[in-house]
Amino acid sequence: MKTIPVRVSTPYTIRTGDNIVPQALEHIFSRSPWNHACVITNTTLQKLYKKHIEKTFSAIGGVSHELIVMPDTERIKSFKYVIQLTGHLSRVDFRKKPVIVCFGGGVVGDLGGFTASIMKRGMPFINIATTFLAQIDAAIGGKTGIDLPAGKNLV
Repeated sequence: MKTIPVRVSTPYTIRTGDNIVPQALEHIFSRSPWNHACVITNTTLQKLYKKHIEKTFSAIGGVSHELIVMPDTERIKSFKYVIQLTGHLSRVDFRKKPVIVCFGGGVVGDLGGFTASIMKRGMPFINIATTFLAQIDAAIGGKTGIDLPAGKNLV
């Protein structure tokens, strides 16, 4: 796993490599106060990686998790799904110290990151970008947003 520090006003770290998700999550959760992960993904990735995600969080220990599955479509980048997601997150016990983990491409990262920014005046989130475009377009720099009928990424 290669670690790349990003030195900006709010510094963060990029971790990259092959098959690093379990190792990266173990590293993150062993050094953080979070002990509940709200994993946001889509239907396609859930089918492919649900068992892998379950196994990863079971191995970490001391971290509960829940899988929040969204449709695999650009249409989830909308107020309709932001409201659905914030409704779900409002039922999370915040005494558990939750973190949003976006596991997917740019659409999942945009929806989850935007929702994290408005939930409880800002919730921590981890972006596990599963496509190259999501890695360079959204994950690095933290760009998030949702669409309006007038155009993409307007909010």
